[in-house]
Amino acid sequence: MPKIMISSTFDDLKGHREAVIEALQRMELPHAAMEFFGSRPSEPVDVCYKEIEKCDYLIGIYAWRYGWRPDPSGPSITEMEFDYARKLGKKCLCYIVDENHPCPVKLIEDCEAAKKN
Repeated sequence: MPKIMISSTFDDLKGHREAVIEALQRMELPHAAMEFFGSRPSEPVDVCYKEIEKCDYLIGIYAWRYGWRPDPSGPSITEMEFDYARKLGKKCLCYIVDENHPCPVKLIEDCEAAKKN
């Protein structure tokens, strides 16, 4: 049975993540998502990479935020997850939220953060 990793920014896409997790649970498919990682002694990027290594698919959900950058001059952890999954040859199912879907302004990140890469 395939295992799926869910990747996205968190605050702006909580509802979307919950919908994907609920669908995977209904299908009884094993999945990994940051909501279930708990406290670990490893760095966040290492934790994400280990989870991706155990998965067959990465579901990426993208919208209004670029995300946290472990290194302020580098890519976001969300971009790193996608790149790592592709590097490992994982199948990636990526979804972009419709630009007309409502989102509170406080959760929209300045586009300049994404333009730096």
